[in-house]
Amino acid sequence: MYNKDTINEIADVVLKILEYESPAYDPEEAVTKLHGQILNDIIDECEDARIERAPENSNFKFIIHLNNNKPFYRTRFSLAHELGHLFLHMGYMTDRWTTAETFQDSIYYRSYNRKDMNYSQEESEANEFAAAFLMPKKQFKESYINNKFNIELTAAEFQVSHDAAKNRARNLGF
Repeated sequence: MYNKDTINEIADVVLKILEYESPAYDPEEAVTKLHGQILNDIIDECEDARIERAPENSNFKFIIHLNNNKPFYRTRFSLAHELGHLFLHMGYMTDRWTTAETFQDSIYYRSYNRKDMNYSQEESEANEFAAAFLMPKKQFKESYINNKFNIELTAAEFQVSHDAAKNRARNLGF
């Protein structure tokens, strides 16, 4: 279990490892840089993405299965969300990676058919990571202020949905 500050710090470290310096960060490129593979093989409308460790004989370390029928911003957030699972729950780039049990992504909790949006702890943490990865705290605050608190302009700058930017602003105390 991680607190929000720790998750934001981990996202910042990942951005530094990837040598990303200014928004909008590309989670698809990040997957490639981190030796992952994206498969556009999900057809269930209720599922956005899921992650798994790649087989040992693979050229890749992990695989993200993606529903390519989702809007651009949703896909970006889903990829960043799965990167959250990779670092927070699968222990990627740490000693835990080689010793961790198989991680089972929790598809059920992200279903669009759920009315109560009762995410598991892991899903909430992965969402926080995705927001911190796509909209790092310092850059987001600067953008939001420079854009005179216009959430649409800020969302466009970070290539995220209006709702994602609005949630980030609220979570950062705006």
